[in-house]
Amino acid sequence: MIIEFSHYCLILSLILALLQGWAGLRAVPNAPGNLPVRLSVLHFFLVSASFLGLIWAFTTSDFSVKVVAQGSHSAQPLIYKIGAAWGNHEGSILMWIWIMSAFGFGLSLWKRNKILTPKVLGFHGFNIALMSLFALFTSNPFERLFPMPANGNGLNPILQDPGLAFHPTTLYLGYVGMSLPFAFGLAALFSRNIDTNWCRAIKPWVLIPWSFLTAGIALGSWWAYYELGWGGWWFWDPVENASLLPWLAATALLHALPATSKQSQLKLWTLCLCLLTYLMSLIATFVVRSGLITSVHAFATDPMRGYVIFGMISVLALVICIQLIRSRKYFCSNPISLATREGTMTFSSATLLSTAAVLTSGLFYPLLAGKNTTLDGPFYESILVPLAIPLFLIMGISTALNWRDKTPQNDLKNTLKNIKTPAILTVLICTVIAYFYHNTAPIALLCLGGSVWILSTSLWQWFAPCIGGKPPNFKTLLRQPLPLHAMTLAHCGLAIAVIGMTFSSQFKSEKLLWLGAGEQASFEKYTVSFKDLTRSEGQNYAGLKAVLSVHKGPKLVTTLTPERRLYPIEKVAHTEVAIHTNLLRDLYVVLGEQHKNQQQWAIHLHYNPLVSWIWLGAFLMTLGGLFSLLHSWRRRQR
Repeated sequence: MIIEFSHYCLILSLILALLQGWAGLRAVPNAPGNLPVRLSVLHFFLVSASFLGLIWAFTTSDFSVKVVAQGSHSAQPLIYKIGAAWGNHEGSILMWIWIMSAFGFGLSLWKRNKILTPKVLGFHGFNIALMSLFALFTSNPFERLFPMPANGNGLNPILQDPGLAFHPTTLYLGYVGMSLPFAFGLAALFSRNIDTNWCRAIKPWVLIPWSFLTAGIALGSWWAYYELGWGGWWFWDPVENASLLPWLAATALLHALPATSKQSQLKLWTLCLCLLTYLMSLIATFVVRSGLITSVHAFATDPMRGYVIFGMISVLALVICIQLIRSRKYFCSNPISLATREGTMTFSSATLLSTAAVLTSGLFYPLLAGKNTTLDGPFYESILVPLAIPLFLIMGISTALNWRDKTPQNDLKNTLKNIKTPAILTVLICTVIAYFYHNTAPIALLCLGGSVWILSTSLWQWFAPCIGGKPPNFKTLLRQPLPLHAMTLAHCGLAIAVIGMTFSSQFKSEKLLWLGAGEQASFEKYTVSFKDLTRSEGQNYAGLKAVLSVHKGPKLVTTLTPERRLYPIEKVAHTEVAIHTNLLRDLYVVLGEQHKNQQQWAIHLHYNPLVSWIWLGAFLMTLGGLFSLLHSWRRRQR
């Protein structure tokens, strides 16, 4: 009964989404309690009831529901039963619709623009209806299964991890959240108007999904790092690369919005980025679900669903292109000088979009070329790093520039004065790096140099006001504008993450040892001793756990316990790595196969320097997004 009720709620929500779209586009401006807002609120509660019904089916092991039988088992721990609700194609599409509805609900509760909000909710309603049709006709999560099996097939052991609870949900809040800026873009495109109010209204709805997407990509990288057992954090897999597409487009949009807001510049460029960001999310979804592109992360193997998603992308892109051609004269802008902050931010957004274009071409090249393969890391690194270096350079210069209305254009003397000290610091630090790491690949040294440049310029601009007096006045630092705090955190976070990526890629080491109980071996500056092998058992698995002690000289550093598990329901073996981490390095251990002599086991050891800086940097970037969001919220309260 609950399943049928949830199914009916989903059908009714489709009708309400269509009504919301119709009412939003026909809304009377300044009408009190307008209908699109009320429909958006009601739609959210209906989809929530539907989504909760699916979760209830998983938690109660209702195997008469097809997706429950395919992706769950009665012996699974409760947390994995709940996570399994969106750990499949059908459930994840329902979560997609629910998050879209939640963002519309959030806009309804936000301090509303009586003219703009109904139109945005109208386009958002039609977009939700499109995804609801896709769910009901190709990916129905409430399809029944007869006869009902006694138990389900179980969940992939890789997904039986707490990461299933936080990574997909966080990533989806980023992917799907871009649908609301898309609705803002459509509203501006069809009304043929972009002004300061539009820029201020859209900015928080770009910052929210951007922050979630940043966190989601980082969490996915961390999950793969500790769960897959290969010692790396990024495999250049198509699904991994696809997650960067909307992030790059959204980052470009965030850098283009200020120019449009302050000087009414780049209207067409900003509008295109706004629309492209959500299309990039749909492209990423196509990569995950089409089954046409080889990936270890693929969510589905039914190409028909991929064709439907591709059809949706094509229709949306065609409508947008036609309307852009018809309306382009309404979004004309004056040229911008690169000697202003507007100019450098425009250059940054163009470089970010070029990076997204390279990733997109790399994703679809094997498909278009008819090759059942994927392009690997060296291909992307050889193209993306040359794009990153000028981006890093311009990011540092941008912090030293003022907006066009606050300084004369081409004020070279003022710019050089602002970047003189950071430039000297960068040269000194890069000289030290080059001296100690002179055998490193030049491309890695360039990345490190660019990261140091961003750090020095960002921190100098941040600290400059508080060190102007004698003694330094650190209260001034805390009173800096929120946008400056946000920019500093985001830029420093990017620099720290790139340093972590470079060190963990260029200076890592690994070793394969065969050890038995009581044996030891050296690795880097450590001595690894195999102490014991014990049995481990969980609710849904049984396994073996190695006990390894790690010494540095006479001092015990840590005891690591990597595992090999067997999941009897899924009939799959899986490894659980053991990691000892600090701010400077990770010791990463994997328990491999047993040797044929039955006395020794394969021990895979990895030494990953500064790898934790990747996720520290991502955290700072996310924090920067939240600071900027706080500034937007404060401004709207005035």
